[in-house]
Amino acid sequence: MKVLLQSLSLFPMDLLLSTDNLLEMVKRAGFDGIEIINISWRGLPRIAEISSKCRNHGLICHAHQLWGLKQNPELLVNKLFRATGLIPGDGSDTKKQFGNHGLDIPMVLYSDNWREALDNHLMWLQTCSTHDCGELVMPYHAFKKTVLRYRIPLVFDTTHQLEYRNELLDISRLPRDSAQLLSQISEDWNDLGKLVQEMHLCDFDPALGPEKGRNLPLGSGVFPINEFVRLVKNTCWDGVVVPEVRPNVASNLNKQKCELNLARINSQVRRYFE
Repeated sequence: MKVLLQSLSLFPMDLLLSTDNLLEMVKRAGFDGIEIINISWRGLPRIAEISSKCRNHGLICHAHQLWGLKQNPELLVNKLFRATGLIPGDGSDTKKQFGNHGLDIPMVLYSDNWREALDNHLMWLQTCSTHDCGELVMPYHAFKKTVLRYRIPLVFDTTHQLEYRNELLDISRLPRDSAQLLSQISEDWNDLGKLVQEMHLCDFDPALGPEKGRNLPLGSGVFPINEFVRLVKNTCWDGVVVPEVRPNVASNLNKQKCELNLARINSQVRRYFE
């Protein structure tokens, strides 16, 4: 199993240090690599540069498709990202982000880009569709039927998967009962686990709302992480895990505190999978 850091967890340290210094920090914290969400690291040449630097540092690099304002236009963070030009308004164009032929590293795409994934084994579908004015571009039943038929590589996101199977736009209407969540996520893993290349391990709490309740520190929400990981281990899965934890902005202004926090996240994930 490999553990990759999600680049958003570095904010705002990613604006303060050089790429090489950031990657050195990621490696010292114990991660095997980094998954870039193309915001502050945006631009195809920039991703290619970071991928090359990762290889120089002995790190794995994956890229994640950027979302657009339509993904959820009501979230304050999306409005801020759009106002500052960090995300597009009408969705994300994979060719603009990854080039006509893609990159030479795994690329995580939203599920409605499944046709592109048929032609490129490095394009993996996340268990999440983009939205258009509150409607899923690819409904869950169509997604499940398609990926099983064509055996498309998947990225299993523990929060997005639960939203997607219930066809919800955010976490606010998900159940808080851990047994109910475990029942749903277990059924989905049993159906899709054989296609999963990468997992986004996330925790959440619907009671905190659609923004504050997402990407909580692992173990502080209502998602049954221990029980779910036990199920995954029983299937002998051995892929890539990316913990999606919101950045600790205050700590991330201090290089030493940022590195200690990253090391804690990495150690916590590895303990789950021991």
